[in-house]
Amino acid sequence: MKRRFSSAAAVACLVVLAAAAPKVMLRDAECFIGAAFAATIASTQQRTPMQAYVYKSRRKSDTYVYLRERDGFGLIPEPLRASLGALDFVLELALTPDRKLAQTDPAVAHANLVERGFHMQFPPHDAPSWQLDDNDGDA
Repeated sequence: MKRRFSSAAAVACLVVLAAAAPKVMLRDAECFIGAAFAATIASTQQRTPMQAYVYKSRRKSDTYVYLRERDGFGLIPEPLRASLGALDFVLELALTPDRKLAQTDPAVAHANLVERGFHMQFPPHDAPSWQLDDNDGDA
């Protein structure tokens, strides 16, 4: 005999899944409760603020690192961490989609924090070529 879960049990399972693996959450949610309700849960998560901890590089001027964990320097790959030198804590902020940031897109910063655990903000003139818009290139 198949065991059936109540709606409340399914939602509770999804909350646990969402915290552990956001990408898996939507797929699994669709199996339990349907695509429309799963999309509602996913959009609610995107509006939930994420704490970000911002550090400034002592070696590279105007270069900042956003971390999803306070003093979580192990999230930064070692070669990048070595090139930045010592990092000084600057501020803690709640990162939301409507948050305005001076030199970075909050949606991109949020995605990088979720996927990688860190986000780099380079000064405009030092941005790697893969970050430049078509209008900013050599042409």
